[in-house]
Amino acid sequence: MLLQRSARLALLCAAASLPLVAQTTSGSITGTVVDAQNAMVPRATVKATNMDQNRVFTTTTTDTSGIFVFPQLLPARYAVTVEKEGFRKFEQRGVVLEVNTALSLPPIKLAVGAVSQAVEVVAQGEQIQTSSDRGDTIISKQLENVEVKGRSRGARIWRCSNSIPA
Repeated sequence: MLLQRSARLALLCAAASLPLVAQTTSGSITGTVVDAQNAMVPRATVKATNMDQNRVFTTTTTDTSGIFVFPQLLPARYAVTVEKEGFRKFEQRGVVLEVNTALSLPPIKLAVGAVSQAVEVVAQGEQIQTSSDRGDTIISKQLENVEVKGRSRGARIWRCSNSIPA
């Protein structure tokens, strides 16, 4: 019986000295995305590409405070890429993530992108008639009515479009 207890105790001590299999090997990368005036950039797309395997490991978006988190990444060299409409694409290569570390990147500043939209206005103005082919004919009845209304005959003649003073 004493021998069995000693064997169990020795087995227990040997097992306790082995590294635990349940230890975590992943790490995390966090950071913030800001613009040129240090204002937070919400809803920017952030990608973590494993440079050793040359594949996009995971993609996330920044929250309303411009913060992103990659909670469980395998230890490797990463390229962190940030894209947002209206800004230039940002890429930081060679981000090394060690085993069981929480890596916090410095603020990522996005530069305003080049405007690629062009507005072309095509319009044709209304043609203006520069010569006058219009004429008025005054009959005697119209001249008689002009006097009745308190106007002189000369005033009516001057109102015609093609009248020339004598």
